Amino acid sequence: EEDESDDEDDGPTSSSRKNNRRPYPGWFQHSLDKALAQLEKDRATLSGVSQAYSSGTFWLPRRCNFFNLNHSNICPQDLFIPAFFVWDPAAIMSTGIPCPSCNLRLTRDGVVKRPRRIVDIDDTFWIIGYSYACRSCKLKLRSWDSRVLKKLSRPLAAEFPARLTWRSGISTRALGVVRSCIQNGMGAHQVADMFRMQHLRRYDELRVCYLHTKVSCMNLPTETYEPFPAFDDKSEKGFHGFVPSGQWFRDVYDAFVECFKHVFNQHTAMLSALVCAIDHSHKLAKHIFKLDGVSIFTALLTVTNEKGEIRVCVFVATKSHSQFEEALKKMSESLHLYGHEQPVVFYTDNMSDKPMLESIFDSLLQSVVAVEKHSNLPKFMIPSDTVTTTVLDSTSAIDNALQAIMSDLHSGSGRLAVGFDSEWNVEVSQHGHVTGRGSTAVVQIAYKDQIFILLIGEMLATKRLPLQLLNFLRDGRILKAGRLVNGDLRQLEAACDLPRNSFVGGLELGAFAKERFLISSATISLADLTARILGKCLPKNVAERIS
Repeated sequence: EEDESDDEDDGPTSSSRKNNRRPYPGWFQHSLDKALAQLEKDRATLSGVSQAYSSGTFWLPRRCNFFNLNHSNICPQDLFIPAFFVWDPAAIMSTGIPCPSCNLRLTRDGVVKRPRRIVDIDDTFWIIGYSYACRSCKLKLRSWDSRVLKKLSRPLAAEFPARLTWRSGISTRALGVVRSCIQNGMGAHQVADMFRMQHLRRYDELRVCYLHTKVSCMNLPTETYEPFPAFDDKSEKGFHGFVPSGQWFRDVYDAFVECFKHVFNQHTAMLSALVCAIDHSHKLAKHIFKLDGVSIFTALLTVTNEKGEIRVCVFVATKSHSQFEEALKKMSESLHLYGHEQPVVFYTDNMSDKPMLESIFDSLLQSVVAVEKHSNLPKFMIPSDTVTTTVLDSTSAIDNALQAIMSDLHSGSGRLAVGFDSEWNVEVSQHGHVTGRGSTAVVQIAYKDQIFILLIGEMLATKRLPLQLLNFLRDGRILKAGRLVNGDLRQLEAACDLPRNSFVGGLELGAFAKERFLISSATISLADLTARILGKCLPKNVAERIS
């Protein structure tokens, strides 16, 4: 509305704003002039304090409409009696108000000629303020300035009845209604409709009282009738009813909530987070500001604790971990700061979050026993009564074992199959993550009812292998069956400084099974392959494999 005053008169555009303001209607200007004249008269007295303050109130006296209706030839404007709240705390503070800049005492510099309109539940009222000035730093303020309110005692500041916007404001009790409505699911436009209904109800009540009074005086010869103006009539004699829009109420509520941003952050930082759930929501991001029609944020990442309380809430442009990794680190730091335990469980619908979460929260790796995949199936076990496992760590022992296997090659059909696998050393971080791979340390060969475990780590350190093992690896008639077995052969070649494809005969079980239409993907893991073909669970204990 153009008829409201700015919060400050300073600035290059203030004069243009003043010139564009809509003038007050005559009935309001009359009441305002009468109020200002009374305040000037009170200021000229010995005490310099308003009569309202002497009577123990901040409100200027106002006649009730019943008494306004009890005279002849009434007009609608006789019922438009504005309520004025006088705010001059310097007049009642014996110690004065210190300047926010230099801390010297502010002096009163006259009444603000244009009061502030404040929206109440079913009506509007007006705050008449005073100008304050500092003689030292030349700072000029108005009595409703937030910097002045902060210098007042808590009981006195609590008497100020409104929360101000740029040119108007909302009463404290009306803001309380707005807060309750929005917190209980009402939208801002529904709140605006509710306020409009209350303002219209009061307007209708005034109109009915006026019409009843006029009907009772119709027989008087000197009585005249003037129609009651509409609620939104902005003419000289109009009612000038005003109810803010839903967006206005939303902005007021948002500004109020943002004042307590540090309190919310502090409260959130002090919450526990023993069991957490992390998820992206795409609904709220659609209502955030867009640039050239494109959303800046795609999702809202939320982390909740075991009590359903929000622990982290971050708008993200993408689902990349870099978008919210820092927020999770801050969460870990706040848990440590306030003496809470670190999370022990994190629920997520994206398992790619697992490495990132474990790198931030070490507690997720403590006392964890991995659940084997396909644990509902019977375990695949090596029969100890019929299969012999032999560990070989010398050149002669390895040569003898492999020579015995290859002897069957010459006495048989000219081809044989063995199970082949290798293990290697890994570099593990303090959090249990594999960060690097070393050279091959163990080769496992299964043939008939025997399993040979060849410890070749020290041999490869000198880039040499036993002769019979080299012959075994180079012989293409020996099918070395295994999962990713060709990769194992390439690693052995590199460790011995041999040309590529020196070791042959690898039989990739994944590709072998797919060619026979037993599985749909050749990249299936060995555990999945065992479950699919044999109906068994192949234990892959991480603590034993990486130790």
